[in-house]
Amino acid sequence: MIFMMPMFGVVQWMQPILWFNHWAWFHDRVKQVSILAIKVLTLFTTFVWALFLLFPWVLLNIFSTDTELLSIATKSIKILILLFPLVWFQIVASWFYQALWKAKKAFLTAIFRQVLILLPVLIILPKIYWLDGIWYSFPIADWVAAIFIYFLFIRDIKKLK
Repeated sequence: MIFMMPMFGVVQWMQPILWFNHWAWFHDRVKQVSILAIKVLTLFTTFVWALFLLFPWVLLNIFSTDTELLSIATKSIKILILLFPLVWFQIVASWFYQALWKAKKAFLTAIFRQVLILLPVLIILPKIYWLDGIWYSFPIADWVAAIFIYFLFIRDIKKLK
């Protein structure tokens, strides 16, 4: 969550700009700001992803020095963040729809990954793969949600004229 805070800062910066420009009929600016937010968050999440893949023990040592716990946490964190660079897109899309007062799509994009995908996968996979099933549920949910939200978001961005 520490690394997600800057992501929320970017979308909080983006939202009022989108809202103002959408209602002022400056839809090119809405597209430009959305694309800028996506680019910034892509760079940031890729950097965080690389940090966790390359140096997980350094970051996890902040919280514990127990070697057994660090061994389990290192393996799990590498799986959990496998598709972390895709999470940014879901957050941008959710805040994009909030700014344009599209409540149903904002709600759908906000709950899609966590509730509609992650919960069912978390119920099914651990029964088959035990603890690894829990860890792999997160990248599976990230992937499915990213694909769905990508097509929804791209369609709506193209509709802006």
